[in-house]
Amino acid sequence: MMKNGNIFISLICFLFPLVIFSQSTTVEINTDSVYRFVNQPPEFPGGDSGCNNYLRNTLVYPEQALADSIEGKVYVEFVVETDGSISNVKIIRGIGGDCDEEVLRIISDMPAWAPGKLNGIPVRVSKTLPVNFRFTIPPPSQTKIYLDVDTLPSFPEGLVELKKFINNNIEVAEIHDHFKDSTIVNVYFVVETDGRISNVTAPDSVCFGCNEEAVKLVQKMPKWKPGIQWGKTVRVSYNLPIKFSLN
Repeated sequence: MMKNGNIFISLICFLFPLVIFSQSTTVEINTDSVYRFVNQPPEFPGGDSGCNNYLRNTLVYPEQALADSIEGKVYVEFVVETDGSISNVKIIRGIGGDCDEEVLRIISDMPAWAPGKLNGIPVRVSKTLPVNFRFTIPPPSQTKIYLDVDTLPSFPEGLVELKKFINNNIEVAEIHDHFKDSTIVNVYFVVETDGRISNVTAPDSVCFGCNEEAVKLVQKMPKWKPGIQWGKTVRVSYNLPIKFSLN
């Protein structure tokens, strides 16, 4: 789950529409009924700004919504009870991508409100709120090659299997005497969005045959787990040091 540092999320904390009651109107009050219109609406601690601050500090943009680039408004309805607690939370209109579930969570966990009152008596009041999920950053490029991403590419089954693959497939090349018993070749390549390996190079000449063998070794590799940026697979540049040893 991602915090909303780069994403705009807003909650408009008001009751609508607003109805003004005449002081002379006599209303029979039932504390078990749920009212939609009262002359003293419920209020979140700190008012509208407190409500919006609570949302900004607590709500997170779901990873599924990020991966699917989902934006939009979730409309949620709930009841503020006579003691200020929240009940009967339900989504009126959702947008999917786990956004609906996140809104249900954040509303259910709200602190107690100041209850609504009708003619000075606390009553149960229904509220409807829109919660806006909107990107303020573009989705990651599918053509750009990234150097730094949220999740780096990885060899299937991890580093242990990568070492096994190298040890089982490497062929010792001729190593000049001044390297003694080992040398390292840095291989650079791109892990594509589907995990394929491309653009394999070993630009730094180390010893006769070592660079060529290191490139061939990487080109034999199975597909990797691709890198992920903002919930989407992207092309990532990777540097793999390969050790050649005579031992």
